Amino acid sequence: MSVWPLALIVITGLLSAHARATPGPCNHAAGPIDRTLCQDPGLREADGKMANAFDQLREHTAGVVRTAFVAQQRAWLRDRNRHCASAVPACLTAAYDARQAQLDALLSRITPSGPDLLADVTPWQLHGNWIAGGFVQLPGEAGYDDATLTTASKTAALPAAGQRISGKPGEICFGHSCAIAGLERSALGRSESGSRWVGELGLPSATVVFQGAWGNRTPLLLVQRPDGTLLAGFAACSADRIGCAQAFQVWTPQDRGARIVNLLETR
Repeated sequence: MSVWPLALIVITGLLSAHARATPGPCNHAAGPIDRTLCQDPGLREADGKMANAFDQLREHTAGVVRTAFVAQQRAWLRDRNRHCASAVPACLTAAYDARQAQLDALLSRITPSGPDLLADVTPWQLHGNWIAGGFVQLPGEAGYDDATLTTASKTAALPAAGQRISGKPGEICFGHSCAIAGLERSALGRSESGSRWVGELGLPSATVVFQGAWGNRTPLLLVQRPDGTLLAGFAACSADRIGCAQAFQVWTPQDRGARIVNLLETR
């Protein structure tokens, strides 16, 4: 089976998935990396999976964001060719795994209820281990007891108190159960509600927040506090659901690697 170099796919954007998998002798491959991709079934599959992910994401970008995405892919190709010039399969596998993780993080932001186009192409992932803790309520809103907050946080698909939290590219896991959770970075003071929370939570307007959706449905909001903890936002409502207030569950890091990372910077 021949392998169309992904560089060509990136530059032209014209090849179909079927064309990339056209059978043929491996000695027609352009160089040692392409020959290894052709001869190794696992790498050939990884190359095809990446090409499909690239095509899907490219359709969800436009303008300067698409330009940045294509440049990102070209930079990965240059890095792959430089670090894996000898075409050792283990090196190529690591390179493809790292890039696929980045693409998976971006794919998780494409939701049925979300915008058609991505606003940026920075792949974020919750990293390390965390523990779900107690609750924080805004001082200016009605207070609810812990039982009501526990029920409301469960409705918002948040973990139970004391449950371990971890992340994968495009997913957040509670214990052994994972759900799609694409993350997009913003600043707390950029939204109307966030501007109000700035004062009530005692946080700077530039405080980093990550927004997304659990399983493509339930809204997800993570506020990054200066002490390293995260506030996971949810709505706490009265039994008759007439009155609702903003509340947060505290996620506390359990190791030095616990943070939200830019996967482009974690080679």
